[in-house]
Amino acid sequence: MREAGASEQEIREAIADALAVSDAARRIMERHGLRQLETGGPEEKTVSVAGTSRTGALVAVAAAFAVNAATLLEMQVAHATALGVSQTELEAVISAVAFIKNEAAHYAGEIVQLREERDRLQQLLDELQATQAQLVQSEKVAALWDFLPAITSCSTTGES
Repeated sequence: MREAGASEQEIREAIADALAVSDAARRIMERHGLRQLETGGPEEKTVSVAGTSRTGALVAVAAAFAVNAATLLEMQVAHATALGVSQTELEAVISAVAFIKNEAAHYAGEIVQLREERDRLQQLLDELQATQAQLVQSEKVAALWDFLPAITSCSTTGES
Protein backbone atom coordinates (compact mmCIF):
# COMPACT_ATOMS: atom_id res chain seq x y z
CA MET A 1 0.00 0.00 0.00
CA ARG A 2 2.84 2.37 0.77
CA GLU A 3 4.15 1.81 -2.77
CA ALA A 4 0.77 3.01 -4.03
CA GLY A 5 1.19 6.24 -2.07
CA ALA A 6 -0.98 5.39 0.93
CA SER A 7 -0.42 7.43 4.05
CA GLU A 8 0.26 5.86 7.44
CA GLN A 9 -3.31 6.66 8.49
CA GLU A 10 -4.73 5.01 5.36
CA ILE A 11 -2.64 1.92 6.01
CA ARG A 12 -3.85 1.79 9.61
CA GLU A 13 -7.46 2.12 8.41
CA ALA A 14 -6.92 -0.64 5.84
CA ILE A 15 -5.53 -2.92 8.55
CA ALA A 16 -8.50 -2.14 10.80
CA ASP A 17 -10.95 -2.80 7.94
CA ALA A 18 -9.28 -6.11 7.07
CA LEU A 19 -9.28 -7.22 10.70
CA ALA A 20 -12.94 -6.22 11.05
CA VAL A 21 -13.83 -8.37 8.04
CA SER A 22 -11.80 -11.27 9.41
CA ASP A 23 -13.53 -10.94 12.78
CA ALA A 24 -16.95 -10.75 11.11
CA ALA A 25 -16.14 -13.92 9.14
CA ARG A 26 -15.07 -15.63 12.37
CA ARG A 27 -18.36 -14.65 14.03
CA ILE A 28 -20.35 -15.99 11.06
CA MET A 29 -18.47 -19.32 11.21
CA GLU A 30 -18.91 -19.47 14.98
CA ARG A 31 -22.68 -18.88 14.75
CA HIS A 32 -22.98 -21.50 12.02
CA GLY A 33 -21.01 -24.05 14.04
CA LEU A 34 -23.02 -23.39 17.19
CA ARG A 35 -26.27 -23.74 15.23
CA GLN A 36 -25.06 -27.20 14.15
CA LEU A 37 -24.68 -28.04 17.84
CA GLU A 38 -28.02 -26.37 18.55
CA THR A 39 -26.39 -24.12 21.12
CA GLY A 40 -26.16 -21.01 18.97
CA GLY A 41 -27.74 -17.78 20.03
CA PRO A 42 -30.25 -15.77 18.07
CA GLU A 43 -29.56 -15.08 14.41
CA GLU A 44 -27.43 -11.99 14.03
CA LYS A 45 -27.79 -9.83 10.93
CA THR A 46 -24.50 -9.57 9.09
CA VAL A 47 -23.69 -6.02 8.09
CA SER A 48 -20.92 -4.44 6.09
CA VAL A 49 -17.89 -3.75 8.21
CA ALA A 50 -16.25 -1.37 5.75
CA GLY A 51 -16.26 2.31 6.39
CA THR A 52 -17.42 4.91 3.93
CA SER A 53 -14.24 5.22 1.87
CA ARG A 54 -13.75 3.51 -1.46
CA THR A 55 -10.37 2.25 -0.27
CA GLY A 56 -11.94 0.77 2.86
CA ALA A 57 -14.61 -0.88 0.73
CA LEU A 58 -11.98 -2.41 -1.56
CA VAL A 59 -9.98 -3.64 1.43
CA ALA A 60 -13.14 -5.20 2.88
CA VAL A 61 -13.89 -6.95 -0.43
CA ALA A 62 -10.32 -8.27 -0.60
CA ALA A 63 -10.40 -9.47 3.01
CA ALA A 64 -13.79 -11.17 2.61
CA PHE A 65 -12.53 -12.96 -0.50
CA ALA A 66 -9.28 -13.90 1.24
CA VAL A 67 -11.07 -15.62 4.13
CA ASN A 68 -13.62 -17.32 1.83
CA ALA A 69 -16.58 -15.62 3.49
CA ALA A 70 -19.13 -15.79 0.66
CA THR A 71 -21.99 -14.03 2.46
CA LEU A 72 -19.67 -11.32 3.69
CA LEU A 73 -18.09 -10.98 0.24
CA GLU A 74 -21.47 -10.41 -1.40
CA MET A 75 -22.28 -7.77 1.18
CA GLN A 76 -18.90 -6.05 0.81
CA VAL A 77 -19.20 -6.01 -2.99
CA ALA A 78 -22.67 -4.43 -2.72
CA HIS A 79 -21.32 -1.87 -0.25
CA ALA A 80 -18.33 -1.07 -2.48
CA THR A 81 -20.57 -0.71 -5.52
CA ALA A 82 -22.83 1.67 -3.58
CA LEU A 83 -19.73 3.77 -2.80
CA GLY A 84 -18.92 4.01 -6.51
CA VAL A 85 -16.27 1.31 -6.83
CA SER A 86 -16.30 0.09 -10.42
CA GLN A 87 -16.59 -3.51 -11.57
CA THR A 88 -13.08 -3.21 -13.02
CA GLU A 89 -11.67 -2.16 -9.63
CA LEU A 90 -13.48 -5.01 -7.89
CA GLU A 91 -12.19 -7.53 -10.42
CA ALA A 92 -8.64 -6.19 -10.05
CA VAL A 93 -8.75 -6.53 -6.26
CA ILE A 94 -10.24 -10.02 -6.38
CA SER A 95 -7.73 -11.05 -9.04
CA ALA A 96 -4.84 -9.79 -6.90
CA VAL A 97 -6.13 -11.63 -3.83
CA ALA A 98 -6.71 -14.80 -5.87
CA PHE A 99 -3.11 -14.60 -7.09
CA ILE A 100 -1.84 -14.16 -3.53
CA LYS A 101 -3.98 -17.06 -2.26
CA ASN A 102 -2.72 -19.25 -5.11
CA GLU A 103 0.89 -18.37 -4.31
CA ALA A 104 0.30 -19.06 -0.62
CA ALA A 105 -1.23 -22.45 -1.46
CA HIS A 106 1.74 -23.22 -3.71
CA TYR A 107 4.22 -22.35 -0.98
CA ALA A 108 2.23 -24.31 1.59
CA GLY A 109 2.41 -27.32 -0.73
CA GLU A 110 6.15 -26.87 -1.09
CA ILE A 111 6.53 -26.65 2.69
CA VAL A 112 4.60 -29.91 3.10
CA GLN A 113 6.80 -31.61 0.48
CA LEU A 114 9.97 -30.32 2.11
CA ARG A 115 8.83 -31.56 5.52
CA GLU A 116 8.01 -34.97 4.07
CA GLU A 117 11.44 -35.10 2.40
CA ARG A 118 13.11 -34.04 5.66
CA ASP A 119 11.26 -36.79 7.53
CA ARG A 120 12.25 -39.35 4.89
CA LEU A 121 15.89 -38.27 5.05
CA GLN A 122 15.82 -38.40 8.85
CA GLN A 123 14.46 -41.94 8.69
CA LEU A 124 17.22 -42.92 6.25
CA LEU A 125 19.83 -41.33 8.52
CA ASP A 126 18.47 -43.22 11.52
CA GLU A 127 18.60 -46.48 9.55
CA LEU A 128 22.14 -45.72 8.38
CA GLN A 129 23.29 -45.00 11.93
CA ALA A 130 21.71 -48.23 13.17
CA THR A 131 23.40 -50.19 10.37
CA GLN A 132 26.70 -48.48 11.15
CA ALA A 133 26.39 -49.43 14.82
CA GLN A 134 25.68 -53.05 13.84
CA LEU A 135 28.70 -53.04 11.52
CA VAL A 136 30.98 -51.72 14.27
CA GLN A 137 29.66 -54.40 16.62
CA SER A 138 30.22 -57.09 13.97
CA GLU A 139 33.79 -55.89 13.43
CA LYS A 140 34.46 -56.07 17.18
CA VAL A 141 33.14 -59.63 17.32
CA ALA A 142 35.23 -60.59 14.26
CA ALA A 143 38.35 -59.11 15.88
CA LEU A 144 37.69 -61.18 19.02
CA TRP A 145 37.38 -64.32 16.90
CA ASP A 146 40.72 -63.47 15.29
CA PHE A 147 42.35 -63.31 18.73
CA LEU A 148 40.65 -66.46 20.03
CA PRO A 149 43.18 -68.91 18.52
CA ALA A 150 46.06 -66.94 20.05
CA ILE A 151 44.34 -66.92 23.44
CA THR A 152 43.59 -70.63 23.36
CA SER A 153 47.12 -71.37 22.16
CA CYS A 154 48.57 -69.45 25.09
CA SER A 155 46.38 -71.25 27.58
CA THR A 156 47.30 -74.71 26.28
CA THR A 157 51.06 -74.03 26.22
CA GLY A 158 51.09 -72.26 29.53
CA GLU A 159 52.28 -68.95 28.11
CA SER A 160 51.00 -65.73 29.49
